[in-house]
Amino acid sequence: MSSPTSVRPDRVRPRTGLRRFRRHDDAGMSLVEMVLGVTIAGIMMASIGMSMIVILRTDKPTAERLTEARDVAFLQTYLPVDYSSAISRDLTPTLQPIAGETLPGTNVLTLVREEKENSAVVTVTVSYRYVQVGDDWQLVRYEKGNPDYPGQLRRAVVAHQLAPPPPEWNATAAPSHAVTVNARNQTSARPVGDDLQITFRSGNGFQTGGSGLAAESELPSDYSGGTADPTAIRSRCGGRVTLILDVSGSITFVPTGPANVRSAATGFIDAFSGTPSDIHVMRFSNSAVAVSPTSFGSYFSVLDGGATEITTAKAAIDAMPFTGGTNWEDGLYNATRTPAGANHELLPELVVFVTDGDPTQMRTYPWNWNWLSTNQRQELVTQAAVNAANYARERDARVIGILVGGAAGRPESVDRLKRVVGNVAWDGTSATDVGNAGTADYFLPPGGDFALLGGVLKAVAAGECGGTVTVQKKIEVGGELQDPTQAWSYTSDIGVKELHPETDVAITFDYTFDDATGTKNARIVEQPNAGYQLDRVECSSNGVALPNNRVTDLRPQDTGVIVKVKPNEAVSCTFISRVA
Repeated sequence: MSSPTSVRPDRVRPRTGLRRFRRHDDAGMSLVEMVLGVTIAGIMMASIGMSMIVILRTDKPTAERLTEARDVAFLQTYLPVDYSSAISRDLTPTLQPIAGETLPGTNVLTLVREEKENSAVVTVTVSYRYVQVGDDWQLVRYEKGNPDYPGQLRRAVVAHQLAPPPPEWNATAAPSHAVTVNARNQTSARPVGDDLQITFRSGNGFQTGGSGLAAESELPSDYSGGTADPTAIRSRCGGRVTLILDVSGSITFVPTGPANVRSAATGFIDAFSGTPSDIHVMRFSNSAVAVSPTSFGSYFSVLDGGATEITTAKAAIDAMPFTGGTNWEDGLYNATRTPAGANHELLPELVVFVTDGDPTQMRTYPWNWNWLSTNQRQELVTQAAVNAANYARERDARVIGILVGGAAGRPESVDRLKRVVGNVAWDGTSATDVGNAGTADYFLPPGGDFALLGGVLKAVAAGECGGTVTVQKKIEVGGELQDPTQAWSYTSDIGVKELHPETDVAITFDYTFDDATGTKNARIVEQPNAGYQLDRVECSSNGVALPNNRVTDLRPQDTGVIVKVKPNEAVSCTFISRVA
């Protein structure tokens, strides 16, 4: 077989005949193929271009959502914990809370807590502020006083890209367009804690908050879930109560009026006796006066029904004079502020305002007061009282009003009080028929009768603390009762609570009732501590010891009692032990 011969392509001659010429692979494209290729390429480029546009358009919102998610985590990390240690808070937009420091932006929320450092108490201030950084509006947290960082002002941005302000806003006003703080549980007996709502630039919102457990609050009653929730709601009973009494001269027009007001006020104190409550009593006529304690913004405890402060308060009430005009504004103003306008260090959580008639005076008068008509003057003094009540509500106080005497039968007078305190009417009649006393805004004794005022005030107290059992612990040594030095645990049919003497003066169990006439058998058992033996349990209500038919001693089977609790009363039980 002969070997193949190599032939150069350029020397190959085309063949003729029936065989067609075979094209080379590197020959050019036909016109049809070019048109199809260009068309397909155009379609592909258009699709790719649209995809890039979508990616570019969604990249910014995606980044914003990632930022918002991170900020939500920061808020959840900081705010509930700050609240859980807080003993006070302030929402004043212009507040500069740290001495020697000028913080930027607008105050949204300032919290104060106390920490122990080498047996000394250190005050720590935390301020959340709405601050502009470039074109970014931020929520920034400042802290000073932390003993772990002595002398340092610490700053942390907890939220970026908040909603920018509208054109009419200025930094001296609350930034409600971006951040709002609202008191929790407005429909309950007393608002507890706050919810902070933020609005991002994107329009998305987020809400978190907490309760001031350090401000005489309690942990949850049910510990079965393990770790306690720092945002949990404390007992509705307990806190600071300010009673404001009208002592204007018109009350003397009713022969028994002054005596009825005095006895109603002292009965109000007794109704809270044995509860973890603090009370301040004020009177007003032409102006406001602190009755007991004798300085505005201070309180006395009613936990110990036999305390000297209670006796002193009752004596001061019995000595009140009744004369002068009716200055609603000054009474309400001094409940929260000093004459100079600064907030009291301790603010009330419940303000009970008692009056027998329409306001006639105010704190300051306009230049044209003498030229105004009676109706114009009435509008000015009423609006001044509205402003003072709103100021208290903005600081989480529940403000209620009681109208007694002839004014209770005048629709225009009732409407005037409703403007100040709210529109929800009390539907009860007495201390035993308390109705909606826990949520009502204004109270009218049947017929406006002064003699029924005491029953109304006791109904108010029942709305706060009715159906509760407050537990205290004492150790008897040599015939003297002493405070405990270690924690004690109490089990009830509604949960378990611990009394920690370094933070708690008492603990309170809240019971619910199907109607206003039933009772609950509250079973409360103390868990024994080594080295101690329960000696006795003393229970009282309204400052009076409960009879034996209402308290059952569970010993020797259990170290506790069963107490019959009524829905319209607060019961206090003291567990007394001896060293075993």
